[in-house]
Amino acid sequence: MMPQGTWLRIIKHPASRIAVPLVIAVIVVFALHRFASHVTWNDVKADLVAASPVLLLKALAFAALSFVGISFYDALAVNLSRHQRCLFALPHWLERQAMPYPDC
Repeated sequence: MMPQGTWLRIIKHPASRIAVPLVIAVIVVFALHRFASHVTWNDVKADLVAASPVLLLKALAFAALSFVGISFYDALAVNLSRHQRCLFALPHWLERQAMPYPDC
């Protein structure tokens, strides 16, 4: 078992910060491709035509409600993090913009 400092160095290494999200993205794309490989555009059109307009409006309404909920969650996170120190340094191009958090 590696000491904690070694794991921390591996995780914080710039190559890990690029490689890990890329590996996750590749896995996600592969999984989505596998799940959606049997669905054709004609199937989607047929299902949309077969669905009732009320059902489609309900689906759209719940999707919009979900988006509003996620937006409020993000706004709450920004509001709560306003009084905390940043865990990472901001890029220089972002520092020049009007940032309400000068200690970041």
